[in-house]
Amino acid sequence: MGGPEMLLHHMGALVSVLTAVTTGQGHMHTMWMLATEFTTPFIDLRWWLDKANLKSSRLYMYNGMAIFVSWVVARLCIFPPFFYVVWQQREQISLVYPFARALRKCRGVMGALFMSACLAVSECNGRLLRCAPVCFGNSHGP
Repeated sequence: MGGPEMLLHHMGALVSVLTAVTTGQGHMHTMWMLATEFTTPFIDLRWWLDKANLKSSRLYMYNGMAIFVSWVVARLCIFPPFFYVVWQQREQISLVYPFARALRKCRGVMGALFMSACLAVSECNGRLLRCAPVCFGNSHGP
């Protein structure tokens, strides 16, 4: 999962941070969403271990477990309360600059597209655990 979508994702994150810094609005929401990037070091390490032909090493296995745990915490445990808070504050969101509102909508759509790609039954062959490599950047499966 790279290419223009990943570039757009990171540009959106950068603009979110810059909007929060320059306007003084949305700090909590921006930092809350940035906490979901906690998984990135483990995903990067997975790529490096793969390139070093260490897929059969214990480090690769432990890193895979760290990816799973950090993904559950950073994505599945953080998103529901975040969206609950956003829903509770939906009237205040209209006070945020129009560009920031449009950006948040785009990031929400991109997040939904990412999750649908990760959970696509056709790519997972009906088993959720086989889908993890699709989510973590290896579209060829385990």
